[in-house]
Amino acid sequence: MLGLEQNREQREHIADLTKKAEIASVAVKEELTELINTISMLTDTVTTMDVLPTDSQSVGGPGGDGGLSTPPVQLEKTKETDDMYRTPEWKAFVGSIMSICGGSRSEYHLFSRHDWRQDVYSNVTSFDYWEWVAAKIHHFKEKAIHANYSVIEDSECPGHYKFKTPEGMVSDISCYAEWEAWCHAGLHLAGC
Repeated sequence: MLGLEQNREQREHIADLTKKAEIASVAVKEELTELINTISMLTDTVTTMDVLPTDSQSVGGPGGDGGLSTPPVQLEKTKETDDMYRTPEWKAFVGSIMSICGGSRSEYHLFSRHDWRQDVYSNVTSFDYWEWVAAKIHHFKEKAIHANYSVIEDSECPGHYKFKTPEGMVSDISCYAEWEAWCHAGLHLAGC
């Protein structure tokens, strides 16, 4: 009888240890997943910083912005903008800007990576570079629309656009996309 009792106790002890091992295994898996995600985010950050041009390498040579530095734009956080930034249309717009500008390692000529880094460091934005560019374009377009600017087709260059001020002055800048002409209009309005 003693052998059966010891056998039952050992089975219960083994079952208890197995249950504890399973619980520990789940906890270890969760911690490993969190660690892997953290390492992945850090790797992405370091990779992004490795490919970002230094001030002397960015568009416009030394100084990094070629004189085109734009003021920081604090994007208002509202439910509407949060929802907008999650739509497939928004993601497609961001992707198209990045593609038109030469891909993830390139830079949009109106908004330098240097200015983006300053906005990130100053907690003005949490967007990645191309989302930040798209948000700035959208911001300046909205400002221009509210100030009664307009965008017209460039009569000298089919398929290109120019902006027109409320006073009727047509810009000299010919843009390959309507959104870019709107952005130039907003920048003109801001005095940039």
